[in-house]
Amino acid sequence: MKNIFFVVLLLAIVFQNLSFAQEDGSTKRTQSDYEKMIPDVLKTIEWLETTPVEKNASTRKDLNAVLLTFASGYSGVRVDINGFIASYGEVNPNFIMMFIAGCVKYQLTNKTKQDKENEVMVNEEGLKSIAKLYKLGGIKKSELLDNLIKAEEEGKLSDIANEKIKSE
Repeated sequence: MKNIFFVVLLLAIVFQNLSFAQEDGSTKRTQSDYEKMIPDVLKTIEWLETTPVEKNASTRKDLNAVLLTFASGYSGVRVDINGFIASYGEVNPNFIMMFIAGCVKYQLTNKTKQDKENEVMVNEEGLKSIAKLYKLGGIKKSELLDNLIKAEEEGKLSDIANEKIKSE
């Protein structure tokens, strides 16, 4: 229950900030506008995955807003944040954004949407992005994340994603 509350609270804060990020004095973005953003969104994700959290916090915040704007507005991607992701967010809130980044990146580069057929693979890619950020350092040690890294090294992230999705 605590995890669900955390996710709801985090999403409420994020989407409140997102509404400000979308307001630029012009009309709402069209799907065509979002499609033009794809190369920049992929570069944004690359930056988020390769830059430690303690560096450029302001830039990270801005790029997170860009990513959320895109993920919530573009019909070509869908991200379901399952309750198990909240446990990573409790370690560091940036992990939820990294999960979203990994899911979006997978869907854009594989031209697929998150649906029942692709749900495990999309979630696995989200977990990989979390692992990438954790490996960069600057985040307190966590048994949960150490286990994630171990599972990744053993090629078992899809097993974790599948197990967690089934248990929800």
